[in-house]
Amino acid sequence: MNRPSVLALALCAPFVVLASAAGAAAQAGEADRRARDLFLEGREAWEGSDYARAARLWQQAYDLSQRADLLFNIGNARLELGEVDAAEAAYRSFLAAAPEGSPERALADERLAAIAERRAAPAAARAAGPLDGRVVTWIALAATGAAGAVGTGLLVDGQSRFDGMASCSVGCNHADVGAAQTSMDVGNALMGTAALMAVATVVIWFVEAPRPASTPAAAAPGTVRF
Repeated sequence: MNRPSVLALALCAPFVVLASAAGAAAQAGEADRRARDLFLEGREAWEGSDYARAARLWQQAYDLSQRADLLFNIGNARLELGEVDAAEAAYRSFLAAAPEGSPERALADERLAAIAERRAAPAAARAAGPLDGRVVTWIALAATGAAGAVGTGLLVDGQSRFDGMASCSVGCNHADVGAAQTSMDVGNALMGTAALMAVATVVIWFVEAPRPASTPAAAAPGTVRF
């Protein structure tokens, strides 16, 4: 190659580099514009409660732009769909990539804490006994048992009094008869009360049953700056 050709190439080289850089910048700008359009379409889908479409569009926007804020939105959409594992993964990816000053970081932390609590709830319920956490049920059960025990004792006492007076003919002590009858009446009343309290205890047991942890509510979609 002669000297003028080498000189010409040397002079053209910077322009080739600049053209390549300009082309790359134009492609990046086009990707950002497309990502922004996808983000806005996803927000419209979110507002229309089409969370599956919102998640899909935001994922496409993230693939084009790699903007961390989109991961937060993807987590929200997955959470609304009940896809807890996918939501957790998206939130964790967001926290790993988002800057410390991002306002959505605290919300993502809250969502992850709620997800962890929801996962721990079934294990805690399996470990708990049938009466764990049911204070009112315990009180009602104790009161039912006490009423039944006292009622039974009074019935036995009244019946034994009547049995003792079975051989009495004319000179029976009317006070003894009255006491025996009172024991029987109060005993029967307490046994009836115990039966009603037993039914109430069953109702209270169901009312006090631990509530399963609900799926945490997702936050609204975050702002993505393009």
